[in-house]
Amino acid sequence: MTQFFIRLYNYFQRHKVLFYLSLCVCVLFMGYAKRDWRDNVIVHRNMKKALDDLLFDYMEDQKLDWPLDTIDIIIDEIMMVAKKGY
Repeated sequence: MTQFFIRLYNYFQRHKVLFYLSLCVCVLFMGYAKRDWRDNVIVHRNMKKALDDLLFDYMEDQKLDWPLDTIDIIIDEIMMVAKKGY
């Protein structure tokens, strides 16, 4: 797992804010993941709420104004990737 974060940091070296956001997403999933979480709708809902809060905080910090549809797409994509590989 440590190598993963080192590679992630190196990849985002120019964009440390994106690295931080990626790290927060990883930590979020580590906190919510439990046995058979991929099939647990309640866990999915809680993860999506936490991701939504994280993205809104990020947008506020970076002074971004993304449409709600864009945020929903980002959350859905993160969830899809997490279900396949986390």
